Amino acid sequence: MRALLIATGWALLLGTASAPTSAAESITIEQVHALDQQCEAARTARLEPIRARKVEQCVAQEKSSREECATFFSTYGNNSSRVRGGVVRGQFYDLPQCVTAKKALRRMQAAQANR
Repeated sequence: MRALLIATGWALLLGTASAPTSAAESITIEQVHALDQQCEAARTARLEPIRARKVEQCVAQEKSSREECATFFSTYGNNSSRVRGGVVRGQFYDLPQCVTAKKALRRMQAAQANR
């Protein structure tokens, strides 16, 4: 099923990239959501080993318990806010699954704007 969703996502983006967007070729919110889920799954797979390593380093320094360290690093690599309101972009949004999801979202938004 996952391979089918990936193939569908790529076909939607690459197969109609040069063709004008019509109602029949438009991307649905469900398809965009599925591509976004694939992106987040790929990001999580890349971030989990890094987070685990950070927790182990934290525990080794004996400053906090394993639970406190795990809680602190559970969101490592995600988007975060700066003091003055800016956003620090999370890690691994350059993975192919994330690039595909972003392109699909832009195509859907463009199709909705042209209605």
